[in-house]
Amino acid sequence: MTLARVAQTVLSFSLVRVVLALFALLIAVTCRDIVMGALAMTLSLGRHTPQLWLGRSRPPLEITGPVALYSIAAFVAMVALGFLAYTLYCRWVEKRRPSELSTRGALSEVGVGVLIGLVLVLGIVGVLAALGHVTITGSKGWLVVVPAFASAATAACLEELALRGIIFRILERSLGTWVTLLATAALFGLLHAGNGSASLVSTLTIAVSGGLVLGAAYVLTRRLWLAIGLHFAVNAAQGGLLGLVVSGKQTHGLFETEVSGPVALTGGAFGIEASVLMLVLGAALAAGLLYRAARMDRILPAAWTRASTAEGLPAAATK
Repeated sequence: MTLARVAQTVLSFSLVRVVLALFALLIAVTCRDIVMGALAMTLSLGRHTPQLWLGRSRPPLEITGPVALYSIAAFVAMVALGFLAYTLYCRWVEKRRPSELSTRGALSEVGVGVLIGLVLVLGIVGVLAALGHVTITGSKGWLVVVPAFASAATAACLEELALRGIIFRILERSLGTWVTLLATAALFGLLHAGNGSASLVSTLTIAVSGGLVLGAAYVLTRRLWLAIGLHFAVNAAQGGLLGLVVSGKQTHGLFETEVSGPVALTGGAFGIEASVLMLVLGAALAAGLLYRAARMDRILPAAWTRASTAEGLPAAATK
């Protein structure tokens, strides 16, 4: 057996491809750190350098013009390097163009995702406000929004690339849509289980309202843009806009908002992502997206129940 044949056999295993793709993203993160380290020195940020996605934890800092500029540059650098690394992986390992990153209709899908995410968060906060559980106590000014939104956008792009673009997409070819959807939803919940004030309830709610919804968004469109828009809007609306706790992490937003009341409704110290309202609305949204995906023949059976195709997807799933 030739070396090329051995390599082809090894690369046919889904887990091998997942590891290689995630390693490509890790290289992108390392390159980002080098670039941003140089920029931090240029701007003389020192200990005031903001925390980066997957970077070491830093204490809250005062938002200044240079800090805001650094945050925007960090977002651009991370997304550009991450998408480049993923594209090169697809070209070199999978021998294909990443249709899940196709730019045709990307803006409209991101826009729809942002709209849905805003309605979801503001709807829940609106209900809590009507019940007397929400109070806006002040504003920190517009500049604080810049790093908050840049951080939310970075997390949305790269986490969707990793969880849906890599793990979900690759495993789905073997396990099928339903098993992969449940597995990645559970993984998404567990990734937040170590956050401050996390509980079994918050992990379950994140798995449903985050993992299932974002996975369903990918299944419906077979692209990442709808999921990215949703992911960004949910985090940006809670943190950058309202200054709420996001997944157990304190944030600073345009407004200073206090939430009080029953933990079941408010999510307690973990934030509204652990609220029963988020759980119910998230489950309904996921069901709606998956129902439409099924009607459009976007559900992929497990490998052992279907005949193989060139891409391993139903015809409608590639459109």
